[in-house]
Amino acid sequence: YESLQSMAQTTATVEVDVTRILEMRENLVAKKEFLGCKITMNDLLSMAVVKTALKHPLANATFDGNAVTTYPYVNISVAVGAEHGLMVPVVKYADKMTLTQLSNRIKDFAVRAKEGRLQSGEQSEGTITITNVGMFPIDHATPVINPPQTTIVGFGRSVKKMVVIDDAPCIRSMMNVFVTY
Repeated sequence: YESLQSMAQTTATVEVDVTRILEMRENLVAKKEFLGCKITMNDLLSMAVVKTALKHPLANATFDGNAVTTYPYVNISVAVGAEHGLMVPVVKYADKMTLTQLSNRIKDFAVRAKEGRLQSGEQSEGTITITNVGMFPIDHATPVINPPQTTIVGFGRSVKKMVVIDDAPCIRSMMNVFVTY
């Protein structure tokens, strides 16, 4: 892959407690008739990346070999596995969208990417990429940057684990988040 030959990349991983976000998703799914769509974990994680990218300009950036360009908006590239290879459609100005708008756009792109129906320009101008392998029994991966972007954020599956909170053992849903930069 070209980016591995042209960029020095490293991946950092952190395990996070996603118990509350899973509860939030359950509440949103119960309101799917009102919302007009079924919110997925991927939708919530995508929105979290969008909000975080705005606070970390060097992660929401491109590098042309000479200069880093940061952006005041987030064009989130979403990795979609398709029969004919990996497709990476770009949700432009995702930072201006509501959760339901983002959800609907991602779902539309995912369907069209899998069917090979993405249009010209729908895979360009991304500022940060997300990849989610959580639907597979995968806890950790090392995502590869989509040039000229500087960052890709990945998510593993959520797993119930015994953790310690306030010096007391309890069971929480935990997930690995990995960032290649």
